[in-house]
Amino acid sequence: MLYLIYNIKKIYNSHSIIIVAHTQTPRKKPHYLTIEQIQTALNYADEKTDELIIKLLSSTGLRIHEALTITKKQLRNTDENGNALIEIIGKNTKRRIVVIPNKLVKNLRRYSKKITYTYLNQKDNKDNQDP
Repeated sequence: MLYLIYNIKKIYNSHSIIIVAHTQTPRKKPHYLTIEQIQTALNYADEKTDELIIKLLSSTGLRIHEALTITKKQLRNTDENGNALIEIIGKNTKRRIVVIPNKLVKNLRRYSKKITYTYLNQKDNKDNQDP
């Protein structure tokens, strides 16, 4: 790419006219799981957490990192049918709205009430270590 830009500048500076054709590579077809494959994954899920993540990924098209950053606050923003509308910041900081189905929102809320989180600041963690 750099070589092409250099040659274009070189030709441009010599006052020649050049037409550069840009060929676009064909897009790959998206790969997706079938309903049977998703059901198989759900059958092998050992814990409720695994099951919810599989359902979330398969029903929304989220990437795993995006799914793991969803907060309880985002699940409160619902439409008239109870579907959560969340804004996701994806690759290259592109923003998009993702709809989480009503039934899954209820399951996620129910699950989030059962778990607790512990946040450790590295400074706090160092202070609590034995010398």
